[in-house]
Amino acid sequence: MNPSSDAMPRMAASRSLHRAQKTIYRYCLGIVKTLSPEAAIQKFRSVLIQHIDNENPTVFRAVEELIWANNPEEFQHTLTRACYILINNWLAANNPDSITDLVRIFEDPAIQHSTLSHSLERLRGYLRRFLSSTQYQNLKLYAARYLEADQGHWTHRYTPYFLASQYTNPGNSQEERRIAKELADAWKSRFRLELTHYSARAGCPNAAESRNPTALGPAAVDLMKRVICQRTLFDYRDLASLFLKQTQDLTLKDFKVSLYRYLLHVSPGGPVLPALPTVLAKRLERCLQQTYPEYGSRVVDGALRLRTCNHVIELLTASRDGKPTEMFLKFVSEDAALTLIFMLLKLLLISPQSRAHLDAQIARLVEHYRHLPEKDCHWLIQFLETFQIAAVIHTDSKTQFNLVEVSQPTPLGTGERERIFAQTECPMTDEELRKLTAPRAFPKIRPQTDAF
Repeated sequence: MNPSSDAMPRMAASRSLHRAQKTIYRYCLGIVKTLSPEAAIQKFRSVLIQHIDNENPTVFRAVEELIWANNPEEFQHTLTRACYILINNWLAANNPDSITDLVRIFEDPAIQHSTLSHSLERLRGYLRRFLSSTQYQNLKLYAARYLEADQGHWTHRYTPYFLASQYTNPGNSQEERRIAKELADAWKSRFRLELTHYSARAGCPNAAESRNPTALGPAAVDLMKRVICQRTLFDYRDLASLFLKQTQDLTLKDFKVSLYRYLLHVSPGGPVLPALPTVLAKRLERCLQQTYPEYGSRVVDGALRLRTCNHVIELLTASRDGKPTEMFLKFVSEDAALTLIFMLLKLLLISPQSRAHLDAQIARLVEHYRHLPEKDCHWLIQFLETFQIAAVIHTDSKTQFNLVEVSQPTPLGTGERERIFAQTECPMTDEELRKLTAPRAFPKIRPQTDAF
């Protein structure tokens, strides 16, 4: 049989499927642009969930084409992209509540039931497969901020890290990755702003008016002072800049030796951080020696530095299968969690592009312990909260934290001699902060103007 004669029907089927997908995308873009979110969701449900819409025969035939193409992967891709066409435009209109309504239509019990209609039966089979996919889990993740039921679980506080695992995944669509990135940035901005106001008002009569964005309670202020004090003794940004200058034109073998010394550098002026136990220091040195030995003679450029820092981050956090590494467990069990956090921050200061990778690694740690109750994860929560605070203080260029001496007793009679003073690039009024950090606040996103 002539191979070309067999290929032609496949090419024709592929073109037909592509036309059907384009029709569905245009339809979704049309309803989201012209209808209210409620009406658009109802149309979406009728066409792609219930398959009963007779108002638009062209779209109905396109869905039929998709159903009978016998290609579950393409169906899943089409459904996911259709969802993101709606989501993208709702976010641009600052209407994120509609995302939760869209997610809920997939909870329709009818999807789990059999039917006499062959088309509908096959459609429901595809939908059940979609409900088990990572694409659907991503949709639920984007809606998690607004689904009140999900906010009771302790892992909800760390949604930005799960978002990082989505926007760094090359297998996700461009829409998924962009939305995940902007959502994660919005969460971090909110945390930074609330932490700034809370710390600045700590010890003041109106302190109760500022929300504590951490899960540490009043202890957050003392922790911040400790972290700020560590930065005051030696500016880690200056140390990172010095390291980068001194390691220019080094081979990877020599770079790793310098990196080891850089990570173990102890600030002069006092033992604010405990010295790294010898067993951990030796283990770290061995791990660095085993990092990319095949590139030992290559001069380190930006790309190789990024790969090396990302690899060290993996050594210090979680393995590829999501389990915490031996190094991570040793750090937290040896009461050296704060030392580990500063090592991670030092890596970010010499390789800022590694932040997304570190966030994705933290998501793996949280996911590994997700099944445990909060009471059994206090040690991990303490680590995560401390990391978030230290990251704002040491790596965020928009806010500067300092300790100032208090000459007079505080109004609350706490006897504190030092207060936290925070400076931001763009100071805001309380009303502006309230609007920006409201639970429904959302990043402004460009609307989607075409389906492709």
